[in-house]
Amino acid sequence: DGRLRLLRSRRGPLARSLSLNVVILAGYVALLRGDRSAALGWMKSTLPVVRSAYQAASVAILASRLEETTTARDLVKRVEQAAAGSALATVARARIEGEILLTAGRFAEAVPHLRQWSALASAENPQWCLARALEGSGNTAEATSLYSAATDMRRSIASAPETVYPGFFSQTLLDYARCARAAGIIHDADAAAREYRRRRGNYTTPRKDNHT
Repeated sequence: DGRLRLLRSRRGPLARSLSLNVVILAGYVALLRGDRSAALGWMKSTLPVVRSAYQAASVAILASRLEETTTARDLVKRVEQAAAGSALATVARARIEGEILLTAGRFAEAVPHLRQWSALASAENPQWCLARALEGSGNTAEATSLYSAATDMRRSIASAPETVYPGFFSQTLLDYARCARAAGIIHDADAAAREYRRRRGNYTTPRKDNHT
């Protein structure tokens, strides 16, 4: 909270004095807490200073989850211009189109975009957004499998503190606990729920429509 207050007080000149990644994470924290106005402010503050294709792709995901569809797609165009012909451009387009549909609750339409993203993304990238699209479209068996893989304690992301990935892992733990319980995998469901309670810290329970 103290670090976020400092960032907020310096939001104006943030472009030149703060890490863009920290500001993006601050936007996610605000969104997870249900403060869309603050999240939107953080997201918009990054737009004049986004330089790399990777940065543009990262901000585009946050924009899509804020239902800022035009901004998200404009950022993808920046990625495509900066990384024309590269795998990153294709991955970004697939991910953002999937994220936009997922945020809109159009789960079945999101699945093919997120499958394309999943096929091209790093094997170490947890497939939680694809899992949520699958769950929402009724494919709970595959969703449960992907949630299980994303919450594998052996993954590096699983050992990262919430200050590094604020709310991302906790939300997936909750999703897996729900699906595992419905599938009768009670031991795993209980373990995921316990891990969530251990990690949640000062964050409020993430809302489902934020689908981190």
